[in-house]
This record gives sequence, C-alpha cells and structure tokens, in this order.
Amino acid sequence: MQQLEMRLKEISIEKATLEKELKGKEVEIKDLVDVINRLNSNNLDLDKLYDVSHIKAEAKTLFEERNELKIRLAEIEGVHNLLEEHVKVVKEEMATLTEQCKIAEKEKKDAETRLEVLTNFFEEKEAQRQKEEAIWLQQQGEVVSTVERIQTMQNEIQNYKQQVEVLKREILDQEREYKNQISLLETKAHEQWVVARQVERRLEESKVEAGQLRNRLTLIEKNINDVDPEVKLHRLEANGEMTTSPPLYLGAESSSSPIMFSGSSGVPPPPPPSYLHSLFPPYLPPPLPNTSGVPPYEVSQRPPPLGGRLSSPPPMPLHPPTSNRYDNAGSPPPMSPHILPPFDHRSPPPPPPASILPLPLGTSHSWGEESLPPPRNSGFHPTQRERVRNHKGSLHSSGESLDKSHHNSKV
Repeated sequence: MQQLEMRLKEISIEKATLEKELKGKEVEIKDLVDVINRLNSNNLDLDKLYDVSHIKAEAKTLFEERNELKIRLAEIEGVHNLLEEHVKVVKEEMATLTEQCKIAEKEKKDAETRLEVLTNFFEEKEAQRQKEEAIWLQQQGEVVSTVERIQTMQNEIQNYKQQVEVLKREILDQEREYKNQISLLETKAHEQWVVARQVERRLEESKVEAGQLRNRLTLIEKNINDVDPEVKLHRLEANGEMTTSPPLYLGAESSSSPIMFSGSSGVPPPPPPSYLHSLFPPYLPPPLPNTSGVPPYEVSQRPPPLGGRLSSPPPMPLHPPTSNRYDNAGSPPPMSPHILPPFDHRSPPPPPPASILPLPLGTSHSWGEESLPPPRNSGFHPTQRERVRNHKGSLHSSGESLDKSHHNSKV
C-alpha cells in the first residue's frame, strides 16, 4: 500500500510537470504560428523572434504559476484559520476536562471512603449473618432452598387443582344421578297415585255394592218374617207379573265403571278371607231370632220369590271357588282386608246412606253411576313434588356454587 501511494504521488507530480510543459509548448506553437505569419509578410530576425516567443511563453507560465500559488495561499490561510479555531476549541475542552478531572478525583476519593466504610459494614453484617445462619442450621438441620419450596408448592397446587376437578366431576355425576333418581321417583309416585285412585274407586264401588246387598238382605228378612200370604199375593197382583230385583254388579260388562272389576270372568271378587267362613260379612247385622216357626234360611239355597217388584237374589256359595280369577296378568290385584272398616258385633250396624235406602214398593230405580258417591280426594299430595323440585333447586344451586368457587380459584 505504501509503495502504491508513493508511485501515485510520483505519477501525480510527473503529470503536473507534463501539463506545464504542454502548456508552454502550446504557447510556443501559437507564437511560432504568429511568427510564421509575420515572416510571410516581413523579413525579420528569426533568433530574436524565437527568444521573444520563448520569453513570452515563460512569462505566461510564470503568471499561471503565480495565480496557482495565490490560490494555494488562500487555501492554506483558510486551513490555518480553521486550525487556530480548532486549537481554541481544544484548549477550551482541555480546560473543561481538567475541571471535570478534578471533580472526578474528588468523587473518586469520596467513593473510596464510602467503599471502605461499606466494605467494613458489610463485612460485619456478613460475619453476623454467618453466625445466625450457623445457629439456624444447628436448630433446623437441613435447609430447603426457596426454589425447591416454590416447585413443591406449585406441584401441590397442581395436585389440588386436579383433585378439585375430580371432585367437581364426581359432584356433577352425583347430581345427574340424583336428578335421574328424582325423575324415577316422580314417575313411581305418579303411578302409585294412579293405583291409589283405582283402589279408592274400587273401595267406593265395593261400599255401594255392600249397601245394595244390605238393602236386599233387609228386604229378604222382611219377606221371610212376613208370614201373611195375602200380602205376598197383593204384591204379586200389583202388576200381574213376578217381582224383579235390581240387577247386581256382575262384572265390567254390566257396570258403567270401567275400573272396578276387570277380566273375562264377569263375577265380582270374593269377600276378604277374614269373613269367608262366616255366614254373614262383618258389615252386616246378625240374623234376627226365629220366632215365627219358619225354618231357618240357608245362604247356599235360593230363597223363594219375594213380594213386590224385587226378585229373589241368586244363591250365595258358602265357600269361595277354588280357581283364582286373578291369574290373568291384566286383572288388578284383590283388595286387601285392611281397607274395609272393622265391624264391632256388640254395636248396632251403621245406617245405610241415603242413596242406598230401600225404595218404596211399586217404584223402579236403575243402579248406575248416579247412585255412586263422589270419589274421595286422592292421597297423593303435590307438596311431595314441590319438595322434590326444591331438592332439585338445591342441587342446581350447589353445582353453581361449585362452578363459581372453581372460577374464582382459577382467577
């Protein structure tokens, strides 16, 4: 690089000299051209002309060199002025730097004194801390670092979060199961309510039928006790035909109630087992004493025709049939004996209701739904459903409270 720079400088110097020579030669050529032109016109001395032209050329070159030197002098003066200004600026900077150096030295001394004081203080603190740490190590034994503690706490937090999620899922599953159980219980309660309504209807119909049978038995007893044949003849001649009794309930085909007896037998259910082997049911009064000399009435025999418009009832079997009419799966179960009210033989029988009192002779009445008493209120209370709904509401509120607590723990 230095050699190339040296050669570049030499080449630039040679170039400058060659340019000067070129300019001188050009001036000489011009002068010579002028001289030649003059020679053609006048006969002059060539040596003198050559000297004059040479001097003129040198004068021009010197004049150009003088101009160049003036330009360079002006440039050097400008550079000198700039350097003087720069020197002034540098001197000012030196003064400021010396002042800053003095201030920095003062600060350095102050910092050194502070450093010495702080080093002494921290050395004392470090010695005291080491003593305390040694005492603490003696008391505690092994020390767990803060990073390990943080990691263990984070692991515990993650485990607790997982446990919370598992518990929440279990609670939601249990809530779903409880809801399903509640719906099943509601359906069962509704079915039980329907069954209770059917049982109540059967009970009411059995009571009506018992009233009818009681009415017939009272009429039969009156006819048995009435020995006067003229009264019987008068009853027979009332319409010129045999007396007829209102039809008994013989099954679902002849009754307007569709629920009382179902099945294909068409026979009313047998009496409860508590009074199967007795001659009279517990809700009927005992037979009157036989004082008229008439032989006693056997239940298994068909009684004689009665006077009036009532016909003799069919014979009543002493023992129930051996075949079970509830073998059919579609028929309802028999009524349990505890549904019927107990009868006290020491007390007089209860009076029959107004709807089943014996009608006067000569009048007919159809035994239908009009004579049946209105059904009682069902035993199913709607408060049970309200309680179930309240229980559902409590389950929903517990699930929502768990969601809110889990959301707050995440936040």
